[in-house]
Amino acid sequence: MNNEISTSRAGEDLLEAVYILSKKYYCVRSVDVAAYLDITKATVSRTTKFLMADAMIVKDEDGGIKLTESGRIIAEEVYNKHCFFRQWLLDADVEPEVAEREACQLEHMISGDTFEKLKKAYGNV
Repeated sequence: MNNEISTSRAGEDLLEAVYILSKKYYCVRSVDVAAYLDITKATVSRTTKFLMADAMIVKDEDGGIKLTESGRIIAEEVYNKHCFFRQWLLDADVEPEVAEREACQLEHMISGDTFEKLKKAYGNV
């Protein structure tokens, strides 16, 4: 297992992107993820290989990317952190573009335990 990649920022970003895109599209393809994250298809391919090795995602026969149960759990955690921090920053009158960018940074820096404590202290923003 290469848990380093699946728990890295790149791995978390890709899992979160697949999670978000799967709500919009029936089939999520590498090109969709690359466009969403504004990265190259080669980067998506490299990260996808590691996430497949860690059983976080699978590819179907049509090349679509799907989250496994463990991948979905991580993707939801990252997405929930992102939404919380984005709203928290917006509520503090941070410009929307800055709030979006900094929520992306915060979602990777805060542990699950700290995040739960923040939600408890500040409510479900």
